[in-house]
Amino acid sequence: MNACSFSQLLPFVNRQLDLEGYLKVCDHLKSCDICRDAVHQLSQDRDESAYINRTHGRKPSLVRDPINAGQRPLGA
Repeated sequence: MNACSFSQLLPFVNRQLDLEGYLKVCDHLKSCDICRDAVHQLSQDRDESAYINRTHGRKPSLVRDPINAGQRPLGA
């Protein structure tokens, strides 16, 4: 990767590159502040969206009290 390429940075952040592509991006990041900042921002955005989806998008479950879950009377 000789020049900046956003199409390479997104797969890099998502761990979708093969070893050769990963190493090329790593070498490029050593000398490119713009791409390092882009990788940092992409990583933060990915982590924030995963956190929001996990906390707000999950369905209620019986994990809190699985032993007595089937023994509760209705309306309790």
